[in-house]
Amino acid sequence: MRPQDETIGTENDGWTAEKLHKAHYRDLGTPDQVENRFLRHLLSPENSCRAAIDILLTSQSTTTRDFSLEIDAFELLLGDCVLGQLLIKYPSTLKPILENSIVRAQKVLKAQHEQEQLDDNSVEYRPMSVKGDQSSKAESSRVHARLVHLPPTITRNSVASMTSQDVGKIVQLSGTVVRTSSVQMYESARKYKCTGKNGCGQTFLEFADLGQRTNVMAKPDRCPIILESGQRCKGTNFQHQKDESIHTDYQEIKIQEAASKIGIGHIPRSLMIKLQHDLVDSCQPGDEVQLVGVLIAQWQQSTHQPGIECNVGVALDAHSIRVVQENASSAWKQSGDPSNATNNTSAELEKFKKEFDAFWQHPLHQSKPIAARDFICKAVSPKLYGFHLIKFGLLIR
Repeated sequence: MRPQDETIGTENDGWTAEKLHKAHYRDLGTPDQVENRFLRHLLSPENSCRAAIDILLTSQSTTTRDFSLEIDAFELLLGDCVLGQLLIKYPSTLKPILENSIVRAQKVLKAQHEQEQLDDNSVEYRPMSVKGDQSSKAESSRVHARLVHLPPTITRNSVASMTSQDVGKIVQLSGTVVRTSSVQMYESARKYKCTGKNGCGQTFLEFADLGQRTNVMAKPDRCPIILESGQRCKGTNFQHQKDESIHTDYQEIKIQEAASKIGIGHIPRSLMIKLQHDLVDSCQPGDEVQLVGVLIAQWQQSTHQPGIECNVGVALDAHSIRVVQENASSAWKQSGDPSNATNNTSAELEKFKKEFDAFWQHPLHQSKPIAARDFICKAVSPKLYGFHLIKFGLLIR
């Protein structure tokens, strides 16, 4: 057993299914302890994160400062099931810690590569930069964790299958894009300085409320800073630091569930999706997409007046989006036709090939090829139970 497996095994000792179901993110320990657990997963040679971080280090862009790292939920649940389950349950709290771990993992790998170059002159020099490092004044980029490949237990076949229990949790949903808004810039966070007699003099960020229809930016009532004494600051006077506000790209799209996933006589339902950062402008109306995000309750009224009924809808704050079928024509079919081949479809096909190769290069799948093959077969028409031989025949046809 590897030392990492022993550490994870020790941390997960005493956890039962009942305890995990009732668990809170505080049961994982302090934020530093949670960050270290994420870091061990990211640097593990057993999954695809380490290779993806190497690519992230050498990535350069002159058009955007937002970079993403895809986190395979199956790999996380396989490596640390407790951490993976609580990340799905409490994404708003644990996702920022995961993104901090991505920055730390980049620093570790960068130091290793620089040492290898010093020890061996034959190693090719590659310019590397840590994305999302807020401590570096020269680096203004941002890094985002994108969860993909969620387990079937949190995959929803239709909009109607989502319930109030899904609010605040990560879900996976697929549908057809029916409308897209123009890409806009909005103020996603403001920086305030706590002033006044009871103020601590420190600065903090206040983020936009995506639960409001207009993503309103409400002024804080009390300083959220925790002092060294362990008590919360009592300051109520704040000074807006206008030059340090955070702006980002923003777009709203609407998806509609496929007619094949609903019963006869039912009207397809739609859901609003909120895209930010590098996810904007990633799809067009008519595209079949697969989305992973946090389901949020959204107030429909911008103002609250007495005597008016409060209507609450739902929206999805997207973490990742993948176009599986572009404008009702498969990327696989287009790539096979030279007359319809484009750079986008070729890149999509190459991405699918890399995912397929990475799946079969996993040590667990290599040791159990029949089980890995059956896993792929079950992914074909998952709504249709059984018919293993027919699905297998379709794959090898």
